[in-house]
Amino acid sequence: MAIPVTLYYQTIQPIPSSACQNLFSTNGGASTYVNFVNGLDVDAKTFWIDWSGNRVFYVTVKPGQMFRQQTYVGHPWEVITDCGYTAFFMPSATESTAFLDLPVSP
Repeated sequence: MAIPVTLYYQTIQPIPSSACQNLFSTNGGASTYVNFVNGLDVDAKTFWIDWSGNRVFYVTVKPGQMFRQQTYVGHPWEVITDCGYTAFFMPSATESTAFLDLPVSP
């Protein structure tokens, strides 16, 4: 599903799942924002990956919706759906957009 979005922020690409083993948050990063834009036809659940590598649920983004999340550089995020979509994102130092609509390579 295409979502008309005016881009004012850089886009961050998903990290391949194969590169995300032992992923966890680190301290000391600058405050920033990630805009999760759900271009899928299903709900997308966002999880912060904590300092121990555990998922911490934050919000469900409905199809066609966007959610602006305050976070920190060095704090990874995972997005999952019930239909098998999984993507990991690492925030950048400037506000950025994570589009949830592309297949993610394993």
